[in-house]
This record gives sequence, C-alpha cells and structure tokens, in this order.
Amino acid sequence: MRAIVAAVQLPSASDLEFEASLTELRQLAKTLGFEVAGTFTQKRAGFDKAAYFGTGKREELRLLREEHSADGPAD
Repeated sequence: MRAIVAAVQLPSASDLEFEASLTELRQLAKTLGFEVAGTFTQKRAGFDKAAYFGTGKREELRLLREEHSADGPAD
C-alpha cells in the first residue's frame, strides 16, 4: 500500500518544527505498513471551515494521487 504524507504548515510552526512533524508522519505511515510515495505540503495562515487545503492545492493533491496510482503496485 502507498501513502502520500500531506500536511499544512501554520505560521505558529517553524520550518524546523514542521519538518520534524513530517518526518514523524512518514515514520508512522511506514510503521503502519505503507510505502510513502510522496510528501505534499502547503503553508496557510489558518484553516477554513470547508477544507484542510485550499482549492488549488486540493486539485494538485488529486493529480498527485492519480499519478501515483497510475504507477502500479509497489515492488
């Protein structure tokens, strides 16, 4: 199984803290048996009620997911 680690960086998190969080998320995915196929991030001032990512980023993530799905099963 494959996973894309996706996260939003808010202004309250430094780049160093955010990278540590991403590392932890990637490790958690591996522990759960996933192959991490990619990392997807966005910097935002805050969350809105509609979605975690903005509209444009959601479309980018959808395309990334489709791209990795088209790669076929992991070896």
